Amino acid sequence: MTVSPSYPDPAAATARGTAPRASGARTGLLGRVTIRARLILLSSALLIILVATNLYLTRKLSTNAAGMIETAELLRTIEQANNAQIAFGEVRYWMADLAVSLLTLPETNAKAAHARMERYLDQLAARKPDRIAAVRRELAEYDDLADKAVDEYTADRRVIGNSLLAQSRQHGVAVDKLLGSIVTELTQEAVAARDRVVTEAGVATRLSQIVTVATVLAGALLTVIPWQTLLSEVAPARLALVGLISVFMPVPIALDVMFAAQLQQQGVASGYVMLFAMTLGTYSIIPSTYLWREVSKRLAVILFVFFLAVGWITGLLF
Repeated sequence: MTVSPSYPDPAAATARGTAPRASGARTGLLGRVTIRARLILLSSALLIILVATNLYLTRKLSTNAAGMIETAELLRTIEQANNAQIAFGEVRYWMADLAVSLLTLPETNAKAAHARMERYLDQLAARKPDRIAAVRRELAEYDDLADKAVDEYTADRRVIGNSLLAQSRQHGVAVDKLLGSIVTELTQEAVAARDRVVTEAGVATRLSQIVTVATVLAGALLTVIPWQTLLSEVAPARLALVGLISVFMPVPIALDVMFAAQLQQQGVASGYVMLFAMTLGTYSIIPSTYLWREVSKRLAVILFVFFLAVGWITGLLF
């Protein structure tokens, strides 16, 4: 015959003052959470972070592609401006030759160079309409004075022709300077666009590396840290340590509520539940590192300390 072992009466234990403490249930914190459940939680967090990182990198790649297209367009426009400047140089050369020789060939070549220049100016007008309008005004003055100079040379009035040709030369210098300034501005814009693309690519690369390192560290913290011991009782020092870990971890926003609810169901002290609810997903090592390297070190530290203080004070109050 088998005799069932006797169990202590809870009421009698309570009367003797030896009732089990409520905190004893907490000493087994996360003890009921199996390794499989932890791995599922960790994998879910890593998957969400991976998707978010891929979306960010895709957007950055799209932006960089647009920047490269803009840079290529600027380089093409610079080439057009250079060609316009070269064509105008040919116009000036052949007009000077025409004034001296009065032959048909220089006149033909001057007209051909002028037509090429007008074609390049039409292409440039889409990007620099005001500057091209100024170039056309100076070019019209140059053409008018140069044609009059040729007429005066043809009529054998060389003194008047020399005077008109000198006046046209001043407008030619103005045209040359305007085209040169357009080339300079476009070159600066192309360099700025290239630098912007390189900078954004560098930021995206660094952020990707930060996310990878932070995710590995977060996984290690979630798996290695003895949470059942750390959260067994509420104490200011433990709250500070848990808050530091919580603020550090790169956790998606939705996961903070799920994690806090799971802790509450397992009987974790409300101070820790509120601490995780207030700190998880609000700030992490990822934005902290980005702010430290790209924006302001002081701002990164202030925000990290602020969220840590909010979690710590909330844990103490609850």
